[in-house]
Amino acid sequence: MYLYRKKYNYKSLLWILDRLVIPVASGAVFVRIGNFINSEIIGKASGDFPLGVRFIQDYYNKYEAVRITGIKDVQAAYTAIANNTELLEAVPYRHPAQLYESFCYIFVFLILWYFYSKTQKRDQTGFIFGLFLALLWTVRFFVEFFKEAQVDDRATWALNTGQWLSIPFVILGLYFMFKYKPKTPVR
Repeated sequence: MYLYRKKYNYKSLLWILDRLVIPVASGAVFVRIGNFINSEIIGKASGDFPLGVRFIQDYYNKYEAVRITGIKDVQAAYTAIANNTELLEAVPYRHPAQLYESFCYIFVFLILWYFYSKTQKRDQTGFIFGLFLALLWTVRFFVEFFKEAQVDDRATWALNTGQWLSIPFVILGLYFMFKYKPKTPVR
């Protein structure tokens, strides 16, 4: 993107990013849905919370599934576990954190689209990009409270790794929204 801009002397990189982050936000919705389908980035145990989901493939790895069911085909073994109430009861209900995040990203997309299409903020270079950073990483910060710790040693930390990594991006987003002024006017 940077090299293309330099070669064709187009708009500034931030001008391009202001327009690029709107479809990126909509793409983030589908990335998190894919994480849910693949049982990735699972949430903490939710107890009897009504939105809880059982992630069988996270609880039983494929070797365990084949071993305890005696079925060689992995998918058939997982299906057998899903149909066996005794084995299924061992799998805890968990927060579908990926879906929480995906749902929030819909609002990130709508807010970005609104600011770009209905306000004059689209003319403030870097504002939409900054808003994207601030919103997306704020969503990530709060959804991380529902996710399992990625490293067991950090499970007792007040904030997990994802939250610590979100803070600088929120600050950077606020900088682009409220402090950044381009050195030259955008053509």
